[in-house]
Amino acid sequence: MKKSDSTLRELVRFEFYKLLQQRFLWLLLLVILIAGLYFSVQRMGWPWADRVNTGFEGELTSEMIARAEAGSEAYVKKTDPTAEEKKQNASYHNVLEAASAYDKQSKDVSLLRQEGEEASTVYEKRQLSLQADLTEAIDYRPVGNYQTFDQLLTFSGTGGYALLAVVLILGTAVSFSSEYQTGVAAYLYSSRHGRKQLLTAKLMVSIALVTGTILIYNLVQLLCFFRGHSGWEIPIQAAYVNSPYPLTFAELYGISILYQWVIAVSLVIVLSFLSMLIKQTVVAVFLGGLIVGGPFLIETVLFNTETPDFMLNLMKFTQGQALSVYVLFREYVTVNVFGYPVLLPIAVLVVTLITTLILIKLMYRVIGRRMA
Repeated sequence: MKKSDSTLRELVRFEFYKLLQQRFLWLLLLVILIAGLYFSVQRMGWPWADRVNTGFEGELTSEMIARAEAGSEAYVKKTDPTAEEKKQNASYHNVLEAASAYDKQSKDVSLLRQEGEEASTVYEKRQLSLQADLTEAIDYRPVGNYQTFDQLLTFSGTGGYALLAVVLILGTAVSFSSEYQTGVAAYLYSSRHGRKQLLTAKLMVSIALVTGTILIYNLVQLLCFFRGHSGWEIPIQAAYVNSPYPLTFAELYGISILYQWVIAVSLVIVLSFLSMLIKQTVVAVFLGGLIVGGPFLIETVLFNTETPDFMLNLMKFTQGQALSVYVLFREYVTVNVFGYPVLLPIAVLVVTLITTLILIKLMYRVIGRRMA
């Protein structure tokens, strides 16, 4: 066994130990998790969340549509419908919406292709052609109860975002700054363990923490709110009407977990690097909060209906907003790369990975020369 490996394990255990001593961090995470679950319970308690889907889930059929139309007409005539009838009507609505979207699909694709042929620039032609291809690939035929999966995605962008924000700001952003505040930075930087091993240990612990956070809250959500399997194959357009992506709720849920993990890890790198350079814990926390939550604050306070689209789309490239993930998939946005349209989620992922790799290399160079 190499001595360096043993030393790294010791440093990792030490970093975990210090993290476990941060009682306020764990208390705040617990409070946010409970609040997120309460929000989920409230949301799943909406009348249309728990549907009566018997006979109205699976592949669309003409017989299913006919029964939904008859049921919807009968419901309109009721003066005082019961809660059960309201839920049943939600199933009728779901079937009829899917049928309408399925009928319109070919017309929408044809219109996009026609607009592409009439476009004045090569980029617009390519952009519209890509949108037409995506729209044509959507399968509107599966119907059923998608509310559980819609809830899981919503929580990823709200409760999950809040949990990761706390971990990143109070855990990662102060990983080095706290060493300065406690006066042990001089020892750590001159330690026989080596500065690069110290950095590696801190990064490993922070990445393990965000990974565990993502896995735990998704597992809790699935255990608490997963209801049957009918929602796996439903297209995300049931909730994101303007999205052209031919994804099911299950596919988007899986992608969102992967994207959120990659973006969270990139934020670990960014905030760890800042923490290396900042000796004041309060400043580190402030800047960490600005990086993670600043994009949403700017969008809420400064942006309005007159804000140009390119500014709104540029904001999605910030790791703070991209951490919500679902904002990348809810509508069609492309980025012009040498005259070719690149889908926003792909562009954000590529930029995030490139930035992360560059920062990692820079961090190890800086830590090798860093003095307390």
